[in-house]
Amino acid sequence: MPMLRIQLLGHLSIQGESHSLDHLGSTRANEVLCYLLLHHHSHHPREHLAEALWDGLPTAEARKHLRQALWHLQTTLQAICGDAARLLMIDADWIAINLDDNIWLDLDAFARAYVMVRGIGGEALDAAQVDALQVAIALYHGDLLEGWYHPWCVIDRERYQKMHFTMLDKMMAACEARGAYEEAVDYGARILGFDRARESTHLRLMRLYYMAGDRTAALRQFDRCVEALREDLDVCPARRTDALYHQIRADRMDAGARPILGAETPVVSLPDVLSQLHQVQATLDGIRSSVQQQIVTFEHAREGRPAILNGRPV
Repeated sequence: MPMLRIQLLGHLSIQGESHSLDHLGSTRANEVLCYLLLHHHSHHPREHLAEALWDGLPTAEARKHLRQALWHLQTTLQAICGDAARLLMIDADWIAINLDDNIWLDLDAFARAYVMVRGIGGEALDAAQVDALQVAIALYHGDLLEGWYHPWCVIDRERYQKMHFTMLDKMMAACEARGAYEEAVDYGARILGFDRARESTHLRLMRLYYMAGDRTAALRQFDRCVEALREDLDVCPARRTDALYHQIRADRMDAGARPILGAETPVVSLPDVLSQLHQVQATLDGIRSSVQQQIVTFEHAREGRPAILNGRPV
């Protein structure tokens, strides 16, 4: 049993054997701890760490903030777990975090589950992989360090959010493969709770509702998609989403089709494909005609004859 459990997904939370807190009593101490945890595979020179956390301040002032934050951090951790030296490795020139078996970090557990299923389609997951994803998804209490807007955490926040969406997408596919449509819909709703304008998720939910026999819900999902895209991005649904809507409205989509189409697999109909090909052909014909006209014009100019444009001398 770890003597220290640290959570960064959502809000900072530290649980020791007898204490639990979500703030170290010092904003700078919070920042130092979280930065080190996010980059715990590296040793950080003091000057670089101070610059990363308080860029813009004079070097001497930033290093002073770092010394004070480290003192506060050591004191607080000592009160929580009784052995701050186990977690913090502090040298005259560098600082690092030591995550041993007695310290549990939610980001590491989350990332291990992601690596376990990377490159595997949701419909191909085995029972152990599904269990690992369910545990990891439960760890995602919110985006990384919600409410923090420091540049050093925003990039990682986006990275973990994408990992979360990938896990939820795989669980949607795994549930769909065994016919658990309601459970798949729940995973899709979680994604939209974080990003309501994620069109690929709206598309998958439309298919899921239809395959579950609820065409009305599928059509209403399209309406929610249109509204979210218009309000958040000021765009209309993609052609594949619009095509799926018309298929469902006409009640002519094959509900038994496999596999469910994801964000990377466009949904198109044969009329759409033919229309696109005709547009391409018309464009090519126009280019060919323009090129031929320019060839004639230059040949006439080379021979000293009047150039011809649209059948008339110029």
